[in-house]
Amino acid sequence: MLAGQVVVWADLAGAQPRHGGRAANAILSALWLAALAWRRAAPVGAVIWYAAIFAFLQPLYAHDLPVWTGFLPLVVLTVNAGYLADRWAAAGALLVSLTGLTVLTAVEPALQSWDTYIFNAVIVVPAWVAARSLAKHNERARQLSVDLATLAVEQAAREAQAIAAERARISRELHDVVAHSVAVLVIQVGSARMLIEDAPGRAREQLLAAERSGREALGELRNLLGVLRPAPPGPDAGATPSAPQPGIGDLPTLAASFRAAGMSLSLECDGDMSDLGPGLALTVYRIVQEGLTNAMKHAPGAQVRVRVLLQADEVQISIDNDSSSAPPGPGTGFGLIGLRERVALFGGTYEAGPHSGGWSLTTTLPRSGVGATALGPL
Repeated sequence: MLAGQVVVWADLAGAQPRHGGRAANAILSALWLAALAWRRAAPVGAVIWYAAIFAFLQPLYAHDLPVWTGFLPLVVLTVNAGYLADRWAAAGALLVSLTGLTVLTAVEPALQSWDTYIFNAVIVVPAWVAARSLAKHNERARQLSVDLATLAVEQAAREAQAIAAERARISRELHDVVAHSVAVLVIQVGSARMLIEDAPGRAREQLLAAERSGREALGELRNLLGVLRPAPPGPDAGATPSAPQPGIGDLPTLAASFRAAGMSLSLECDGDMSDLGPGLALTVYRIVQEGLTNAMKHAPGAQVRVRVLLQADEVQISIDNDSSSAPPGPGTGFGLIGLRERVALFGGTYEAGPHSGGWSLTTTLPRSGVGATALGPL
């Protein structure tokens, strides 16, 4: 607005069409330039207001038509409406602006030239188109940002569900382990009862073994209380399992089932597993099972190598496949989330990722971890 007053009072209109007194031109300049102050709040309204005073008033009351404080602000407001308003409102603002230029061209002798009108239109229309393109680009970027945030929330929810499901599965399996330990405890106590009169020494050994089993079962329950979940409802809910959970000794049978399904598989188990607790043995079995399942789904036809190394203080598991013969399939990653829960339960570590020509899963479980020692051999 200040620039408009300077142009009027300092007589800086130059060779542009000039009409009316300075006082009237100063008032009109302040009125039309005021639209710049609320161009963001009402972009289309600002164009209509500006065009009404600057262009549509000209046939009724002729006034100065400066370039810098007259025509260029009209271009700025039209571009602003193209960027901020929606499609049809922005198109209406462009139409109002071009209509105003048409009126000025028609009523002002100095502007009655097709060259002048085309020049003005060439400035307004491309600038408006550029503003609309920028607005669409920014809207797409904003929508993509919202979509990415939504996907991140959904992925986090799916991971939470996968973790909850895996913890429920772990708790049910460990419940089976503890139930078998208690069942053995009952058998040992019953045997001691029958031997207590005829063979008190053997009865004492049975009772000591039962005591160890009971203490170990209680330790397992105490350490794993944070992940225990009730079994899903059904006819078998709460029933005592009739068969023990699998362990390292069942890995050959597991490998045979995958070979029967067409997998090229080699299995190697080294080390002493005599004092390996059933909870840890079950975890080793599940890790190998999940690794082979992933290889079957995502690298069909690949050569798979499984190695279980039982050392004095830890168990090392490595599962490698060479998937160069077949492209890897898509996956959700939920299987690895489950493995992470199992490994974390025993205080272990694992790494999973691509290597040269294939995929590798490496896990280390301490034999003296939180869940590893609570339930020892029975």
